[in-house]
Amino acid sequence: MKTIRVTTLALCLLFATGSFAFHLAFSPQKAAAEKQAAEIEKCTQRENFVLVIHGGAGHKEYKLKERAAFIKDLLIHCKRLLHDGETSLDVVHFAIKEMEDSGLFNAGKGSIKNKDGIVEMDASIMDGKNMRAGAVASVSRKIKNPITAAKLILETSDNVMFVGENAEKYVKRIGSFDVDIDPKDRFGHSDAANPHGTVGCVALDRCGNLAAGTSTGGFGRKIPGRVGDSPIIGAGTYANDRVAVSCTGHGEYFIRWAVAHDVAALYAYKNLTIADAAKQALDKIQPDGGTGGIIALDSAGNIATPFNTKGMIRGRVSSTSEPRVAIY
Repeated sequence: MKTIRVTTLALCLLFATGSFAFHLAFSPQKAAAEKQAAEIEKCTQRENFVLVIHGGAGHKEYKLKERAAFIKDLLIHCKRLLHDGETSLDVVHFAIKEMEDSGLFNAGKGSIKNKDGIVEMDASIMDGKNMRAGAVASVSRKIKNPITAAKLILETSDNVMFVGENAEKYVKRIGSFDVDIDPKDRFGHSDAANPHGTVGCVALDRCGNLAAGTSTGGFGRKIPGRVGDSPIIGAGTYANDRVAVSCTGHGEYFIRWAVAHDVAALYAYKNLTIADAAKQALDKIQPDGGTGGIIALDSAGNIATPFNTKGMIRGRVSSTSEPRVAIY
């Protein structure tokens, strides 16, 4: 009887050990990790990658040379990241975060105050690979980087957008801190009424995946609580497996015409080139007074940067080209 009990116990232990080993070998966590590793490996197999940045439509003399030099240096850094296999989502986030922290643009540290003298910032980011998106609107200086808050929402929530104090509370639970905005670094002192100044980025990584993001301090002297197109998926930001789009300009027009999504729709349903799709989408808002610009990128690496203002500071880089910055 004792021998039988010992044998039974041994068999149970063997079965449990085998089941545990089987669970480890075929657990969802391991499968996900192996899939991610395979995707990273795949990223290093492709050569083609592209990234485009904008610093807002509308001509501004404020630190123009500094902003152009900053964008060129940022493009160099982003090229290195994409070459090393970083995802389009991570590089878009990195580029916009750097622009927010620079104090040179109307986003993050450089955000313009609203009519009540308060900073209210908006941002969104979208991953074209899985159509996931995150956004924040009307967040204060309690959020250092709105684009990081948007990415955290994308990664941790089934929701897409959080607004105001509730956005700050949600993000604070998963890691955020205050930002000290120096008025001397604030963008647009003499141009606060100009609606332009948004920053954005689109990228194609070595996996062939697209992503887009946009961030802004909003309309100078805007009515408190006003939200433009930047945090609205389909208006100021959009990405799928075929195109990535970031917009800049007078947000109300981009919202009404769903400009970012319109670029994707024209590209897909009318079989237009990305250049023609972006231009046609922008042309639709102009008769009613809509002004601004678009940066768009397709999965083949083709770029479009139309604008109907005097200028739009922008830059591009790819696996086969060096950084290029343009204003007009």
